[in-house]
Amino acid sequence: MKTARYGIAAAAVAVLLTSLACAKKNEPAPAPAPVPAPPPVATGVQVSDVQLGNTIGADKRVLAPATVFKPTDTIYASVTTTGSAPSARLTARFTYQDGQVVNESSQDLSGPGVTEFHIAKPDGWPAGDYTLDVLLDGKSTGTVTVPPRATSGSGHSTRTRPGWARRSRYPMPSSVPGPGSSR
Repeated sequence: MKTARYGIAAAAVAVLLTSLACAKKNEPAPAPAPVPAPPPVATGVQVSDVQLGNTIGADKRVLAPATVFKPTDTIYASVTTTGSAPSARLTARFTYQDGQVVNESSQDLSGPGVTEFHIAKPDGWPAGDYTLDVLLDGKSTGTVTVPPRATSGSGHSTRTRPGWARRSRYPMPSSVPGPGSSR
């Protein structure tokens, strides 16, 4: 009798295992997890143009680019940016020829646009060269030397460092010598 019980128990286990094995085969395989889309490629904010002048419009653009300034002029820098980023910090640093910082100001931005910076000294700037260094997130994008002089004369803006100042797509007034010029 014991043999019969073991036989019945073995048969029951065999039937149970067979049904479990068959049940797993009938279940559909789980769908693969969807592949996430790659994150968008950030183009980043870039400085594309810098114009200097003594007047700007409501759109923050220099109305008439200038290379010669009177000592009493307000000197505007109109900085055009392209691209986008969650955040970016644009800084304009004006320094005197001895390296003394005359003015430094920053503005936060996240996309393309025009940003205005300026310096003014109603009683007149001392003679000498002033340099504008434009920084994006703390890294220099280029510099330009700004000589305040009387409106007559041969004053010109001298491009001094690589970056936006050396790219040929930026408008350069004909009185401004380009890179490699002997002037």
